[in-house]
Amino acid sequence: MLKTIIGGGFSYPKSLYAVHDALLFAVSGKKNALIVDFFAGSGTTLHAVNLLNVEDNGNRRCILVTNNEVSDAESKALREQGYQPGDPEWEKHGICRSVTWPRIKYSILGKRDDGTILSGEYYTNQTVSKEVERSFYQLGFIDNPTELTTNAKKQLVSLLRGKDGKSQLPQSLVKADSKFIVSDKHSATILFDVNAVNEWLEALEDQDHITDFYIVVKSAATFKEIKAQVSNLLGPMNVTLQVKRPMSDGFPANVEYFKLGF
Repeated sequence: MLKTIIGGGFSYPKSLYAVHDALLFAVSGKKNALIVDFFAGSGTTLHAVNLLNVEDNGNRRCILVTNNEVSDAESKALREQGYQPGDPEWEKHGICRSVTWPRIKYSILGKRDDGTILSGEYYTNQTVSKEVERSFYQLGFIDNPTELTTNAKKQLVSLLRGKDGKSQLPQSLVKADSKFIVSDKHSATILFDVNAVNEWLEALEDQDHITDFYIVVKSAATFKEIKAQVSNLLGPMNVTLQVKRPMSDGFPANVEYFKLGF
């Protein structure tokens, strides 16, 4: 995320969400809280406060305190070039000037000084319920589905992969007399034998967690008929999704920069 915003420049920044959750624990009911971070680093604390505020319409304020230290490697290189602390060329490489301030400024504006828009999204603690259709797949490449051996069924199950690439059903669920697989623990089901469709539908009752339905049948008409039966039985599915916020939206916040002489 930090690389997306400022292009890098800081090793091992804290997770925005880890700091967000810690703050949420402390100030969830205090929308006018003042948070002070005496060792600002990359500015994660203020960034997290801004995210927390847009989630619950808070007006929390945050004060960051940091020096403008440069790294050892940069310090050596700058001295070799004849620069000293306090020189503009030296100071622009300091952590405050090169990381903390631009990170906060850009994240609030949703864009960088050169006008380029921040890409990516923030996860929020807000959720929304959405109705989605279940997915149906016709496995029509099997010539004689009723003659599938146990080993062939296991091989077929091994091909079933979710969007994340992971197996949707373990082969251990396949038994010698398996006409279908329905599991309370898995979001996929497969019907090996369409002659057992009534038994399958009975097993599917109240299995609202199942999202993917695989039907081994060559006939497209039969597939559509079975699909309609399942849809009538279970209907669409309500899922709870985490609301995301585009980084380009920035935050409705103000920020000021003070340089102290001590």
